[in-house]
Amino acid sequence: MRRRLPSQVSIDALSFVDNAGPLRVNRPAPVSVMNSEFRSNTSSVSGGGPGAIHAQGGSNWTIDGSTFDRNSGSGSVGGALLVETGAQMLIRNSTFAGNSSPSLQPARVRAGRHWATVRMLPSPA
Repeated sequence: MRRRLPSQVSIDALSFVDNAGPLRVNRPAPVSVMNSEFRSNTSSVSGGGPGAIHAQGGSNWTIDGSTFDRNSGSGSVGGALLVETGAQMLIRNSTFAGNSSPSLQPARVRAGRHWATVRMLPSPA
């Protein structure tokens, strides 16, 4: 049985708290995350995984007005985010606090031989 993939993923006011793995999109689709909270999520992936969001496979993320607090990654990736080959992520008006991983990074880009992009814009004054 074949499933049709959504052409777009929109998330607003999500409370993603105390999960044992990240929110993950690994298909080419636009993903919008607005006004959401990612708190106290933990990854136990042996090869390394983020606590809150894992972007890969051509996904194109926009994150706005969201909070990433006390997420814990494993391995050499970021505590809150991992953006991998082919994925893009734009982050604005968002807060990162207390995220941890063995690599001591809140976010990580791992692209191999291909591209991955993360842009973080400051909140307006």
